[in-house]
Amino acid sequence: MGVKSNMKCPNCGTQLSCGCQLRSASNGTRVCTSCMTSYEQQLKTQSEWKHAAVVITVDQNQQT
Repeated sequence: MGVKSNMKCPNCGTQLSCGCQLRSASNGTRVCTSCMTSYEQQLKTQSEWKHAAVVITVDQNQQT
């Protein structure tokens, strides 16, 4: 008999059958195998936006 798991992915909420379906994303957040790729893409996009904001701020500061 299998034991039912009440585990859910902390990111997408998908019901998981066991903890082996969880992975650590590059920022340390635990996500399931189903949403790992999209989560990593979100992190990459957020990082690119933060970098762009820093570049704009630095450029503006150099003009004054």
